Amino acid sequence: MALLHKHTQRFLLRIVCIVILCFCSNVMAQEINASKEEEQLDKMLEHHNERYMPRALGFSAGYVTPDVFDFSIFTFLDVLPINITDGYSIHVGYEPLHLRVDDFGASDDALFAAGGWFLFNGIDAVARKITGSESDGPGILVLAPLFIWCGMVYIPLVPGSWLGINDQNHFTTHVIQEGFHTHSFIYTNDLSLRFSMKPSRGTTGYFLDTGIRFEKNFAEDFKYRFFVQLGLFGSG
Repeated sequence: MALLHKHTQRFLLRIVCIVILCFCSNVMAQEINASKEEEQLDKMLEHHNERYMPRALGFSAGYVTPDVFDFSIFTFLDVLPINITDGYSIHVGYEPLHLRVDDFGASDDALFAAGGWFLFNGIDAVARKITGSESDGPGILVLAPLFIWCGMVYIPLVPGSWLGINDQNHFTTHVIQEGFHTHSFIYTNDLSLRFSMKPSRGTTGYFLDTGIRFEKNFAEDFKYRFFVQLGLFGSG
C-alpha cells in the first residue's frame, strides 16, 4: 500500500508539473503574440499618423501679395523625422529648386543653392577624412546651411498629418540681373497653415497653404506679406 501511495504521489506530481509547464508555455505564447500585435499596431499607427506626409518630390506654386509669384520643387525624402512621442513626429524637408518672379525679374537662387550643395558636400567629405568618421548621406555641415538657405519644417496638428503648420526658409538672389550688392539678396520665412488631401487610391497628394511671409531685403526695411500656395506631392 505504501509503495502504491508513493507511485500515486509521483504520478500526481508529474501531472502538476505538466500543467504548470503548459500554463507557462501558454502565457509566454500569449505575450509573444501580444508583442507582435503591438508591433503591428505601432506600424499601422505610424502609417496612419503620417498618411499625408510627402515621401518624394513635390511641386508648389504660390502668390504673395502684392506682386510676387513663387514656383518650387521640394522634398522631405524621409530625412530627419524628429520623434516627439510614440506615433508623433515633426519632419524636416528641403526645397532644392525655387524660382521667385517679382519686380527684379526671375530669381537665380537655385543656381547658388546647387553650388552651395556641392561646396558643403566637399567640406563635409574633407571633415570626414580628417576625423575618420563614416556615415551615409550628407552630414550636418551640409544639412544645416542648406536648411537655413532652403529648408522647411512641417508640424502635424492632427492624426494623419492632413492639417499642420509649415515653416519654410528662402534665401533668394537676383545676382545675375542686379549684380553683387545688398539689393540682390532677400531672406524670407514663410509661416503657414497647411491643409492636405489625396484621393482614396494612389500616392499623389495635394495641399493648400495660407499664411504670412516675413521678408528682409538686405537694402530695404523688414516687411511682411500674405501668401497662398497650392501644391502636389508624392506619398509612399
